[in-house]
Amino acid sequence: MNIPDTEGRKVRFVAMPYQKQELPIFPCKGTEPWETEFFEKATCGIIERYKWFKGFPDANLGFATGLNCFVVEANYPNGAVSLALLEKQYALLPETAEVRIGSGARQLFFYCPCDKPIQSSINQLGEGITVYGKGQFVLLPPSIQHNDEPNKWRTSTPISDAPRWLIELLSVLLINKGS
Repeated sequence: MNIPDTEGRKVRFVAMPYQKQELPIFPCKGTEPWETEFFEKATCGIIERYKWFKGFPDANLGFATGLNCFVVEANYPNGAVSLALLEKQYALLPETAEVRIGSGARQLFFYCPCDKPIQSSINQLGEGITVYGKGQFVLLPPSIQHNDEPNKWRTSTPISDAPRWLIELLSVLLINKGS
C-alpha cells in the first residue's frame, strides 16, 4: 500500500485516494461512526465513498480493522516501553505504515492472515498497548482525534505482513482470555 498524501488536505478529498489501497472506510462524526453498523457498511467502493463524503463533508475517516488488517497502538508513554520489551523478547517488528495521533500514540498497521481474524485487546500485549482487530476501527489521516491535531502518517512505508511471532502471541492471548 502506498500511503496517500494527506498533509493539509480535507478528509473528503482523501477518501478517494484511499480507494487504491482497498481499505474498508466509513464516515465518523468526531471519534464515533456516523452509522451504527459501521463494520458491516465499511466499503472499498468508490461510489459509496463519494456519496458518504458528499453527504458528510466534514466527517473523519474511519477504517474498519479486522477484515484483513489490524492495528497495534502504543500509547504514550507506557506503550512505547511495552513495545520495546516485546521486540527485545521476540524480534523487531517490520517497518510498516504508521500513524501518529494527537495524543502522541503510535499506530502500527499490519496485514493478517485471512484464516486467523485478530481480536481486539487492551493491555494484553503489554501496558499501554491496544490492538484494534475484528469489529473495531481507527481514524485515518487527516482525521482529527485528540488536541485538535490531525492524525498524520509518520512513514510512507506500505502496510507489512504481521510477523509470525505477533500473530501467534495474539492467538495465545485470545485462547487464555477465553478460558
